[in-house]
Parts: sequence; structure tokens; C-alpha cells
Amino acid sequence: MTKGEAAVQLAANGLHVLPLQYIIDGECSCGAAKGECKPGKHPYGSFAPNGLKNATTDPDTIRRWWGKEPRCNIGFRTGAISGIFVLDVDDRDGGSTSLAKLEARHGPLPKTLTQITGGGRHLIFNVPQGISIKNSQGDIGDGLDVRGDGGYIVAAPSDHESGAFYRFDSDTGFDRSKIADAPEWLINLC
Repeated sequence: MTKGEAAVQLAANGLHVLPLQYIIDGECSCGAAKGECKPGKHPYGSFAPNGLKNATTDPDTIRRWWGKEPRCNIGFRTGAISGIFVLDVDDRDGGSTSLAKLEARHGPLPKTLTQITGGGRHLIFNVPQGISIKNSQGDIGDGLDVRGDGGYIVAAPSDHESGAFYRFDSDTGFDRSKIADAPEWLINLC
């Protein structure tokens, strides 16, 4: 599946999609010097000059974007707008260790749709009705970031600066039926 086809499929699942920069020879397509940006993870300026405000579910707009630049990575909004939030477990910063400590203290997380990233994984959960999940970075543990209202994640089959590709652990790709409700302890921490 091409990135453009995947972006249209995500939008058909109610996710607001936006084009992101992509990776060229391990560096960001924006041309920034190494270390000046998060390669392949920020909005593609000419298509999304207003960042998240340009995210859409409109298939014609999405097809136009990826028709003009098929290498763009895919981002989709998190939070109430999409009905999901993401626990980003970054193993380079100790995310799996932090998560194991939280689960030992509070109980295991339910099996949920997971996306494998270049250095960890995204655990995707439903946003509870009437609850606002905010973005945070490391607040609930080292290497654990939360993407909720006002946030987004990079989505499969986008490329990562490590040379890996984002991929869902489900054979069907993004599948809402495989997204679990988060336990109350995780909601409270978020």
C-alpha cells in the first residue's frame, strides 16, 4: 500500500490526516541540519502551512497532497477529534522500563492496537466520553509520552530516520475494533 492510499484509508476511519516531511538518506526532507528538527515528523510546509489546522478527512485533498508528493510521511491527529489517544513508548529513553513499573504498580494494560515505530511503539486507546487527554512528554515516566488533544502521531507506512518503517501490529492496518479502552489508572495519570 502506498503512503497516499494509507492516508486515504486512515481518513476513511475518521482520522484527520496531514502530510509530514519524509526521510532522504537518513535526513529530513525539510533540509534542516542534523539535530535542528525531528526528521520526518513535522508538517510538510507547502501542504500544511498551519500544521494541525490543515489536517483533514477529505479524500480528494489527501489524494491531491500525496499525488504531488508521494514520499510525504503521514500524520494523524489524536484526542477527541479522532476519538483516540496514544501512549508513545520510546525505548531509547527507557519507555518499556517505565511502563513495566507502572503496570507492576497498577495492573497490566489491555491488549490494544499498537503501532511499531523506529524506536518503540504507540499504544492506541479510545478517548473516554467527556474526558480530555492532554499531550505530555515524560510526565508519567521516562520515555513515555502521551498524544491527545492538540497532538498527532506519525502513521504507517511512514519512514523513520532509523531506516525502519512504521507499521501496525494488525494484519488489517489501522482497525478501530482492535482499540481498547484504557484502564482508569492510565486515564488518571494522563
